[in-house]
This record gives sequence, structure tokens and C-alpha cells, in this order.
Amino acid sequence: MSAYEFVNTQDNLKSALDNTTLLRTQFADATKQFESYVEHITKLSDEREAVAIELQVENNEFKEKIEQLTLQLACKFLASGIM
Repeated sequence: MSAYEFVNTQDNLKSALDNTTLLRTQFADATKQFESYVEHITKLSDEREAVAIELQVENNEFKEKIEQLTLQLACKFLASGIM
């Protein structure tokens, strides 16, 4: 192997190592961004679930209140002889 080929091979190796380092850095950055995105989506999903539970509880309370008011109204009508 000539000196020129040796230097050229060293340059190619250095370039390949530099590219590998760059790709590792880019991969690490992309992985961090992806993890951040997943964390954000998970947080939004948890918040949505909490709101859904709150709304279900509120919905059940409203149903109970409607039933109570319906019974009260029916009792008043029966007591007054309207029905």
C-alpha cells in the first residue's frame, strides 16, 4: 500500500467515524424528541380520561337529580289531584 493510499484510507476512516458520530447524535436527538412527544400524548390522554370521568360523574348526578325532580313533581301532581 502506498503512502497516498494509506493517507486516503485514513481520511476515509476519519470521515466514516465523523459520520457515525453525527448519526449517533442525530439519533439521540430524534429519540429525545420522540420520547417527549410520547410523554405529551400520554399526558393529554390522561387529562382526557380524567375529564371523561368527571363528566360521567356529573352526568350521573344530573340523572339522579332529574329522577328526584320527576318524582317530586309526580308526587305534587298526585297530591293536588291533577293526575
